[in-house]
Amino acid sequence: MAWSPGGAALAFVFATIDGIEVYLARPDAEGLAAPIDLTGVGLSTNPGKPFDWTFPRGAAIPAKSYLTVFTSKKSRRVPGRPLHTSFTLENGVEAVNLT
Repeated sequence: MAWSPGGAALAFVFATIDGIEVYLARPDAEGLAAPIDLTGVGLSTNPGKPFDWTFPRGAAIPAKSYLTVFTSKKSRRVPGRPLHTSFTLENGVEAVNLT
């Protein structure tokens, strides 16, 4: 899955029963390598609930970097600390939506 805030491409690279890695594939539309603010961006396994879990205020991903979100059902949303979704992935085969 890919998502393009401001022309920068975010892509899931890896999803297992333990977590999701999000990758900022390239610089933004202006060619800058600035971090992308993920505040309020949703993750979900349910298309009917696209904002089941959201990134907290201040969450960001630098260009050409990975960000791991653990799928532990612990719902931890503190920037700078390990992030945990409010859901788990069953056998690592569920689709994850980035909204």
